Amino acid sequence: MSMILPILLNDTPEVPQPWRVALRAARLAVASGCVFVSLNGEGVSWAIGVWVCYVLCAIAAFFWRGISRPANSLFALFLDIVFFLIWMYSYGPGILMLALTCAFYAYLILFSALVHSWRETLITAASVALFLILTQRAGSLPLYTAVFVTGFVACLLMAQKRLLVARLGAAARTSLLSRTEAEKAREGERQRIAADFHDGPLQSFISFQMRLEIVRKMLLRDAAAGMSELEQLQSLCRTQVAELRAFVRAMRPPDDDSAGLVTATSRLLELFQKDTGIVATLHRGKSISQDEPEPSAGVLQLVREALNNAQKHSKASRVAVSMERMDGVIEISIEDDGTGFPFAGSYTLDELEALRLGPVSIKRRVRGLGGEMTLDSRPGFGAGMQIRIPL
Repeated sequence: MSMILPILLNDTPEVPQPWRVALRAARLAVASGCVFVSLNGEGVSWAIGVWVCYVLCAIAAFFWRGISRPANSLFALFLDIVFFLIWMYSYGPGILMLALTCAFYAYLILFSALVHSWRETLITAASVALFLILTQRAGSLPLYTAVFVTGFVACLLMAQKRLLVARLGAAARTSLLSRTEAEKAREGERQRIAADFHDGPLQSFISFQMRLEIVRKMLLRDAAAGMSELEQLQSLCRTQVAELRAFVRAMRPPDDDSAGLVTATSRLLELFQKDTGIVATLHRGKSISQDEPEPSAGVLQLVREALNNAQKHSKASRVAVSMERMDGVIEISIEDDGTGFPFAGSYTLDELEALRLGPVSIKRRVRGLGGEMTLDSRPGFGAGMQIRIPL
């Protein structure tokens, strides 16, 4: 994220330190080249002192850490432009002068493009081009060509760079939002697992501990009664094992990620029936095939939680699950013949949330999946849920 956060604040990302060092070394090399060429008699003789000053500035910039600050870096670009214009003014004939001038200009454009924004790059290219037009130096056709072509290409590259930086910034913001949503989802799952463990296995262990104390006291007073209580405790232990096995299965993802939703739900019902002894059936509508759509962890978890509610709270002996697909929506209906909820009637998801009725974890998951739910409670005669989740 260290390279992404500056993009969110500016259209010029932070340049890595090795690149900055390379640019400072390039400035020092260009300045040294200007001194060397001037000492060999090419160009204007009075400019030797200027290039010595430029070398001293380049040496100071190479070792000064504060040059990386935006204000100092902008001032360094201004000095580079000034020195380059002086070099252009003292330009003389010769291949060596032409090569050094092109190298100087290439460094100048590269420095403005990497360290600064497209505005500074455009100003740099425009300043050099305007200087060439105003001075109208003779015999500089290769230089004219190099400056104008390089400046035009640099402006195009900076426009593309700005577009890429904007896209990267949007991707960074999307990634940040995704991380936040993922963290919220993980926290929600932790809370749900903690609540399920508290209401299920933990309560069973507390009951088991209390019954053990009762058995200990009964064995001291009446061995026969104690043995009878011990048999009941064994039955309770088997029930706890079944609940723990169901709890662990509920935490696991589907065994086969490539299986369709119907196939994954069918396997889930088979395991539920095997663990609890409650008859569980699945009805597949004609509009939904055996292998599609692919299963969603959220949808399967909805079915798991509904089955767990039927086991723990409704004392149901039979659960029926049906699935239909229509208009881009998967409809899941879950019916049981248990005791139902304490309230009676049919309620939508909004009504359940407003009245604070119904299973909290299922309501939260349906809302998170962007779905709708209708809960029909018939105290003493079972309950039914109709859930609609967009595909």
